[in-house]
Amino acid sequence: MLRDGDLVVVESGAICRHIARRACMDGTTLAEKAQVDMYYELTQDMNKKTAAIFDLEGHADAPSLKTFLSYAEVRAGEAPFLFLNHIN
Repeated sequence: MLRDGDLVVVESGAICRHIARRACMDGTTLAEKAQVDMYYELTQDMNKKTAAIFDLEGHADAPSLKTFLSYAEVRAGEAPFLFLNHIN
C-alpha cells in the first residue's frame, strides 16, 4: 500500500506506475510509455521464473529465462539506470 497525500494506491503494478508518473519516469511519447510497460511486464515474468535462476541448465523455464535475461542485458546497456532517494 502506498499513501500519496489523500490517495491510497494498492497493487504493486499500480504503485510502480504511480511512482514512475510522479517521478516523470514513465516516458514522454507513446513509444517510451510502451517500453516502460514492457520492462515492468518483463520483471513480472522474471519473478514468476525465479526458480530457473538457480538451475539455468535443468529447469523447464530456463530457456525462456535465458532469452529474457539476454534481451534485458542488451537493452539495459543502451540506457542509464536512475536511482532516486525520494520523489518530489
